Amino acid sequence: MSPRDAKIEMKKHRNTRYDGEFLDVLLDADDMSTSKLLNTSLKASELKPGMVLSQNLYNDSHILILPEGHVFTDSTIQKLNHFEHERGKAFSIHVEPEEMKDAEDGE
Repeated sequence: MSPRDAKIEMKKHRNTRYDGEFLDVLLDADDMSTSKLLNTSLKASELKPGMVLSQNLYNDSHILILPEGHVFTDSTIQKLNHFEHERGKAFSIHVEPEEMKDAEDGE
């Protein structure tokens, strides 16, 4: 979802799902218009060595797989790909925004 679409969706639910005053503060924030805040979730197949995990990664039983701050290597990416294949669904892996930008830029 683009930042523009996210803003439209939030405005639709003003004073129903979201408090109007809080929503005004959020939508007026300069960072709200950047996609790096909204799109930092990847599947294991999209990871690149050197990316940094921004949130703890848990399995379906809520057991910690990797801690926040983990720097991905070829080995951990391969293991996560295998784990996703075995469980039949992708993880929602959150990485630091700068690493996302580098991946998008092809660096």
